[in-house]
Amino acid sequence: MNVIEIVGVIASILILISMCFNSSSYKGSLLMRIFNLIGSIILTVYGSLIQAFSVVFLNGILVLVNIYYLIDLIVKNYKKNKIDKE
Repeated sequence: MNVIEIVGVIASILILISMCFNSSSYKGSLLMRIFNLIGSIILTVYGSLIQAFSVVFLNGILVLVNIYYLIDLIVKNYKKNKIDKE
């Protein structure tokens, strides 16, 4: 197994781990999105290294989706905590 394949395997493992978190809680959702984001970034790099446009395209879009939902999750949690303190 060469270095490029190891990069792909690591990214796949991170995405697999992200699917194991309980996304019904804030912490679980946050961890799921973070692991999925990191895995998607690595898979985008991996796709570039093996020149697989479909892998780059899909995971590039997933990076943007994960960033959007991470920001949304953090903002909603901040607003909820702010309201709870009032």
